[in-house]
Amino acid sequence: TFEGNIDLSWKDIGDPNQLITITSYGNVPATIICKGEMSGIVYNGLGGLKISDLILIGDVMAKPEHGGINIGTAGKQLSNIQIYNVDISGFSLAGILIVAESELVNIKNVIIKQCDLHHNANGTHISGVENLLIVDTKANNNDWIRDDDGPVGGFGFAIYTCKNSAIMCCHGNYNGLLTRNAGGHGGAIVSDCDFCTLDSCVFVGNGDPTEQDGQGACIYGGYNCLVKNCFVSRNLNGGISLFHDQFCRNVVGCVVTNCVAVNDTVSISMVGTILDCYIYNNDFYTESFNGKYHKTFDV
Repeated sequence: TFEGNIDLSWKDIGDPNQLITITSYGNVPATIICKGEMSGIVYNGLGGLKISDLILIGDVMAKPEHGGINIGTAGKQLSNIQIYNVDISGFSLAGILIVAESELVNIKNVIIKQCDLHHNANGTHISGVENLLIVDTKANNNDWIRDDDGPVGGFGFAIYTCKNSAIMCCHGNYNGLLTRNAGGHGGAIVSDCDFCTLDSCVFVGNGDPTEQDGQGACIYGGYNCLVKNCFVSRNLNGGISLFHDQFCRNVVGCVVTNCVAVNDTVSISMVGTILDCYIYNNDFYTESFNGKYHKTFDV
């Protein structure tokens, strides 16, 4: 255990074909405690990075906002990032923060596997990645708990403008329940993404004190996304949502199939411009809980 962080933020470090590995020595995961605004691991190289078998603990009240694992592009394309078996808590923007500068300078081939992301502002905040796979990972009890109205918080999994990506066999539960700022919050949001999939995931008990959001899973704009084999239950403002407003593209060509929704306020909701989407072979069960009436569909 040590206090501090690991900073690999200088440019041009790394090779996508030759991994830099950051891991623990021995059988017990090492713990890195990050004070104040310090991120746990910072990387802005060219790729070829593996992070595994660590515990990262941050300060969820810190300003400016930071990530447990903080990866950016520094003006050049980045490829081949692997994050395995990392426990991350207490960071004031996200447990895992991966942000591409633009569509021209993007990030490719990212795997996040068997991680536990909890008690951060968000479990993940990932944008601009092509070929992202998040698998067998838990993102539970993430909340924006500061009094100020900062970035959207309270998501288990949040991915933005990603392509050809998937969240599979993951749990995003009880997120957003303590979040104080308005809007957002839920088990997973797939925002303005193309050809992305939520597959065999569980989203239970996500909420929003302002009662604006708090869905289990939300497709927020984007093309040809797929939600399948998922279980959602007791989410305070909807099980599965297809959502479009002035801040995102239309929802086009989305499919929701083989999902089960139990006792969500609304099993499935569709808001805004929803085009050529298909919802079939799902089981929706609605009963009253918390004194609220439940709907199967809200269009």
